[in-house]
Amino acid sequence: SPHLSSPLPNTTSNPIAVASQTIQHSPPSSLQVYRRTPHRTVLTFPSLDPEPVSPSSSRHSSPSATSRVRPSTTHSMVTRAKTGVHKPNPKYANHAFLASTNDIVEPTCFSQANKFQEWRTAMGEECNALQQAGTWVLVPPKPTLNVLLNKWVFRIKHNSDGSVQRYKARLVANGFHQQEWLDYGETFSPVVNHSTICLILALSVQFQWPVHQLDVQNTFLHGYLNEEVYMRQPTHPQFPDHLCHLKRSLYGLKQAPRAWFKCFSTHLEDLGFTASTADSSLFIYLNGFIRVYLLIYVDDILITGNDSAHISTLIQDLSRLFSMKDLGPVHYFLGMEILRTPSGLSFTQSKYIKDLLTRRKMQDAKHISSPVASGRRLSLHDGAPLDDPSEYRSVV
Repeated sequence: SPHLSSPLPNTTSNPIAVASQTIQHSPPSSLQVYRRTPHRTVLTFPSLDPEPVSPSSSRHSSPSATSRVRPSTTHSMVTRAKTGVHKPNPKYANHAFLASTNDIVEPTCFSQANKFQEWRTAMGEECNALQQAGTWVLVPPKPTLNVLLNKWVFRIKHNSDGSVQRYKARLVANGFHQQEWLDYGETFSPVVNHSTICLILALSVQFQWPVHQLDVQNTFLHGYLNEEVYMRQPTHPQFPDHLCHLKRSLYGLKQAPRAWFKCFSTHLEDLGFTASTADSSLFIYLNGFIRVYLLIYVDDILITGNDSAHISTLIQDLSRLFSMKDLGPVHYFLGMEILRTPSGLSFTQSKYIKDLLTRRKMQDAKHISSPVASGRRLSLHDGAPLDDPSEYRSVV
């Protein structure tokens, strides 16, 4: 009809007219973009937040816009580059500090550790200890078994002055896959209280007793398991189709600390020691005028008493039962540096404080008698909030 056909010329002619006007009053930017190859320009100047350049967006860009080094900021995500922040993120300062203080950082997997001789030696020592202790026996698999995985964990142990003491590698079972009352039961294991440590050390100062320190090697391997625990074999197994039936406790198992403490306390009772009713990690030996006190915190042991000959015999007996290292007089225990002075014992945490100051870049700060002026009034609006709230908790 005439009514329906009349609008057709208008709807088809108007866009053509608008497009022709646009072409007449604007330069052919699309030809310039193809000649200047904007994709190469972006790749030549890499940035923190690279954005892909699409043909549709670059077709309307000017020649000066394509030569800018700054990346495109058309996305809605707020990044550090968009806000003009180009300094390193302070939340990674701890990682940079550890990397700068150690030539060999702690690896996170077997493939990384296998590149360094220090870690290969540590893994070899761990495998020899597992084999000598008879930690497991190989058995054929069964479909009804709860099989645990394992992994290697690497740590660098430091002395009180921050120097490297030794490289430590542990084969750890993935205990988070254990099922309660199937392959583990009770898990509680006591540790000595800090007040008990101070009390025994105060007695040693009062009566001028020597204090010896022992370190148990491969601690959890000494405990026996009462449950049926199965685990896959570690890297490069000799019989790939077999499983490890664990006979002794292994790091990572939920019941490993309890099994070790039960084994150690049983042997101490055989040697005449009695656990204190106030602290079950304090063992006391009384025989006439002989008094010996033993403290245990997982694999760290302190021994003191009034009979040096009996203490030496005790250390020899424990070394025959367990793989131990006699560290001599106590000097570094649970992160505390213990110094014997003519007036007694002095406790310091100089290494921890120095590491803390270095992480916060305050190693050159001046010494003051108090942390803050007494007359200063604090406000919630003072200063800028931290990116990571855990930074304040770690410092305090």
